[in-house]
Amino acid sequence: MIFGSHNNSKAFPEKKEFEKFLKDRIPFYNLYPTQSNWKDVKEDKNYIKELENLYKSEIIPSLYLHFPFCPKQCYFCHCYTVISKKEDHYRQITKSITDELINLFNLIKKITGKKKIKINNIHFGGGTPTVIPMDLFSEIMQIFKSNLDEETLQEIAIEVDPRNGMDEKKLLKYSELGINRISIGVQDFDDNVQLAVNRINSFEMINGLLTKKVRESFRSINFDFIYGLPKQTKESIKRTAEKIVELNPDRIHCLNLEHRPDVYKHQKAYKETDLPEMYNKMEMYQETTEFLESSGYERIGLHKFAKPTDLLSKYKKLNKLYRNPNGYSPGWTYNMLAVGPSSTGKIGDYYFQNIYSLDDYKSTVSKNKIPVIREKKWSIEDGIRHKVIMDLLSYEKIYPKKVAEQFNINFEKYFHRELLNLNEFIEDGYLEFKKDIEEYTVTARGSHFINNICHVFDSYSDLQYASHREFKDGVKSFDRSRVLKEI
Repeated sequence: MIFGSHNNSKAFPEKKEFEKFLKDRIPFYNLYPTQSNWKDVKEDKNYIKELENLYKSEIIPSLYLHFPFCPKQCYFCHCYTVISKKEDHYRQITKSITDELINLFNLIKKITGKKKIKINNIHFGGGTPTVIPMDLFSEIMQIFKSNLDEETLQEIAIEVDPRNGMDEKKLLKYSELGINRISIGVQDFDDNVQLAVNRINSFEMINGLLTKKVRESFRSINFDFIYGLPKQTKESIKRTAEKIVELNPDRIHCLNLEHRPDVYKHQKAYKETDLPEMYNKMEMYQETTEFLESSGYERIGLHKFAKPTDLLSKYKKLNKLYRNPNGYSPGWTYNMLAVGPSSTGKIGDYYFQNIYSLDDYKSTVSKNKIPVIREKKWSIEDGIRHKVIMDLLSYEKIYPKKVAEQFNINFEKYFHRELLNLNEFIEDGYLEFKKDIEEYTVTARGSHFINNICHVFDSYSDLQYASHREFKDGVKSFDRSRVLKEI
């Protein structure tokens, strides 16, 4: 299928509809309660208590490792990164991450009394984890091998920057060490867009990396790309999407650029006038979605696409998809441990985030303490609302009957005000209530406004939404000259 105009399609909202619902800045609900509503902490006692509860209940979590360094700043990025090309910096922080990992594993062994730890999934993120010196990366993988139950561990993934010395040999080395899924940051293949966002990685570069040997060595390959970038047009994103499909990844993550130069100062490096107008941007996403689906990919919740044979597609069909702090995942990753500066995790009904600032992070880890800086313990109400919001994100449905049974509540009474507010979305054709099965289903038109529907169920919505980088430790970490000097 060639990209075509969908202006006659009833599924695509009009410009005035986007202006109505997208004018307000609301959070993206990959976490609920969102980080605006977490509190600062100075000790790790709550974390340790929740970790004990988790492992005593024999619940198996996943694990996320955040490596913060990047050799170069990408102007679109919202991740916690520190820019440096010095290997000494990479080694220092990797050593602290390794120490935190060992501290965590020793704590879990003490809790369980067992020599092997059960973890089902590991993800290396960043930053640019592929610039971790290979000898130190091998050391981390050996720590996993020595401490983890290999029968339980199903996947180890790493985010790959195709630049910075990446080649077939290095990718095959990752496979040899145990990595079985890779995620490659494509972002856009247009030359003008790449220059505008300070990230040059051509189609030829990535095509050259994905040799037959590389493809055979990994269970799954994911591509990230972004819509709404400066200099991007409907024509240019069409060409990028076509090239991505030609490269044939198993999963595709189509991300929305959030322009926040008030928080992320590097976003001032491109001209605001070069950004596509909002309606144009939404057309880009609509046309890209139509093209990817016509090319054999299934839409997995918001912004995620996968082949029918991929694990995510299979788990969605089984109604066992889940959205954790890292995004969509199979249902066995409900809980996520997290190590590394700024990393965010979930243990049961408890969220936590590690220290951002590298000097404070290193110092805390050196004292054998868990470097938690912010946390949130859910209330019973938080848990109920979390369930409704995550069902919307994963399945584009609200299940009153299931929620009522799970939490022993009268759904209609409990959410009386919220259900009245949903009437506007029903009247506008964004949501349907199927009375015979007592389910709400988001329509094709409403899929563009799922966050707004989620917002109806946010009991903290009267509070000002803020980026997690706007809090004390996050703000402190923006002073990169101080950060590099201190470590």
